[in-house]
Amino acid sequence: MPRRARTALEAACLGALLLAAIWYAAHHVAFVRHADASMLSGFVGLDRPRLNRLTNAIASLCDPRPFVFLAAVPVLVAFLRGRPRVAITVAVILLCASETTELLKPLLAAPRDLVPGNPVDDASWPSGHATAAMSLCLCSVIAAPPRWRSVVATAMAAFAIAVSYSFLELGWHYPSDVLGGFLIATEWALLGIAALSIYEQRRPPAANDATV
Repeated sequence: MPRRARTALEAACLGALLLAAIWYAAHHVAFVRHADASMLSGFVGLDRPRLNRLTNAIASLCDPRPFVFLAAVPVLVAFLRGRPRVAITVAVILLCASETTELLKPLLAAPRDLVPGNPVDDASWPSGHATAAMSLCLCSVIAAPPRWRSVVATAMAAFAIAVSYSFLELGWHYPSDVLGGFLIATEWALLGIAALSIYEQRRPPAANDATV
């Protein structure tokens, strides 16, 4: 197994442990639950009516319908670069990250500490919007040409932060929901990188399809 694949898989294993620890702490450790609710209360307190239209618009970029169009961009970029397997991998990462989040929400639903005047659904962990934003960020970097990756990473990190800040200010999710969503996206991206690295090693050099 290539070193890059082994490193990615090891990071994915650590990420899975961290994901479980965050869920447990956010739901079953009293001081973490209290801190989570306090931070959400602080974000909600930043709400300004004049900004609601903007924050709603930014947060809604990761609603299912607009996200489908945004997710098509890195897939198309990879195809245009002549990297079909990268394009397929990116599509799988985006789909599987989203589906994992939607599967976990009802399975792990549990009551949380309440924020007065701002009820949040018990099935809010992990955040689907945070998962979508981070998976789009990571997949955009994977699909981009190497010389553009630092620029793409900076721009897409700003996008993920803007989306997450917006729905926190709107009171849709607890901060720990965001961490959970980010980790799920990262897990699938790491698995995708590992798969591409293994594939590269097994192909003849002249036929190599992707550089990640």
